[in-house]
Amino acid sequence: MILGAGDIYDMRFAIDFAGAVAGAAIGSVVRDRLVHVARTRFARADLGVLCANLAACALAAAAAAAPRELHGLLVLGVAGGLSTWSSLAVDVAGMIRERRWGRVALHVPVAFGAAVAIVLLLGSVAERFGPGGGA
Repeated sequence: MILGAGDIYDMRFAIDFAGAVAGAAIGSVVRDRLVHVARTRFARADLGVLCANLAACALAAAAAAAPRELHGLLVLGVAGGLSTWSSLAVDVAGMIRERRWGRVALHVPVAFGAAVAIVLLLGSVAERFGPGGGA
């Protein structure tokens, strides 16, 4: 049997989809563990959410160095399941309602500033050393 271009596209889509589903399961379990540890050890689930989001950014940026076939698993799946920016937004809104300005001042700049820094740093490294990179 000879496969046509459409068949190959369908196989790639199926592989990406399966990788994304499996990766999302892995990422969500890791996120749950991070939040659980932060909640039980430090009584601060918000720190677990922050760590999960930053880890997701790091993974998504570093995935640029991975083969294209792994992007569905790593970026859509694991990083997508690991990240929970909406949870961070809810946590920050609660901190604002409770007038916990110190925590708001920590989370907003650290979450977004660190996320941008991680993506820029790892993205440039991955671009340089990844598939088709200069090194």
